[in-house]
Amino acid sequence: MIELERIYLAKFIPGNLKNCKSKEILDIYIPKSSAHPKIRIRKNRDKYEMTKKEPIK
Repeated sequence: MIELERIYLAKFIPGNLKNCKSKEILDIYIPKSSAHPKIRIRKNRDKYEMTKKEPIK
């Protein structure tokens, strides 16, 4: 599976965000000192997932 990541800048923040459903996700990147870490460990509720991230050449 290939993960493509895009970042967008919001023009404004909607006023009703407190009424939206949300969930907490924890990401840990390894090595921590790297500008572009290659390994991510993600905690999503009770599930843990490890992802190896590499740029597409």
